[in-house]
Amino acid sequence: MTVNIALAVAIGGSSVTARQRMEWTILASAGTIGALLALLLRRR
Repeated sequence: MTVNIALAVAIGGSSVTARQRMEWTILASAGTIGALLALLLRRR
């Protein structure tokens, strides 16, 4: 999960300010958690 978020921030936040980099971190975290939840719910 950490690697996924780090990659998203590195790729998406490479040419933005520190504040926008934090927004990329939040977006990547939400996407990763959402994907994990969808995977868990799909297995039921």
